[in-house]
Amino acid sequence: YGSSGLVDFEGTIEIDPVMAAMVLEKLQSAPPQVQLYILRGMGERLPDAAWRTFLESPLTGFESLAPEVQVEVIRLCEKAPARFSHRRLLDFVRHRLDYEESPPARGAGLTRAEVADKYQTERATAYAILATGTRRLMDAKPLLARLLESRKASLRGAAAAALLRLRRG
Repeated sequence: YGSSGLVDFEGTIEIDPVMAAMVLEKLQSAPPQVQLYILRGMGERLPDAAWRTFLESPLTGFESLAPEVQVEVIRLCEKAPARFSHRRLLDFVRHRLDYEESPPARGAGLTRAEVADKYQTERATAYAILATGTRRLMDAKPLLARLLESRKASLRGAAAAALLRLRRG
């Protein structure tokens, strides 16, 4: 307790598995602005095992999150493979690259919301690409080399930066 009688949240807090599951359930079902609020407030304190269970779930995991929330998750888990596995990170980047190389047919115009969503999705992909370099994932080299040919400057730049990090070893 601090001088005001409130819990000091700067210290380490143990969150039991039941509470962690409840937080992550709320994270999955809440609108993006609430998801971001939860992540910024409690994301660092959630146990690695709870994160991994949530993020590895094919139906309610990482892909179910809004792109702007994916950015925050990648930022929180960038240096934590116990939370967001190397395989999962590479699968996400690979999936986004495959999507970029053969996007589905679309109508002529995009709504303002669709444009914003595309920007956030590209941003999440760039963060994931940078995380492969931060984690020194040598298995990512072929994928990163392909990304150097991307139509998106942010993805090319992220791939180049990740490759430089890998080269430094």
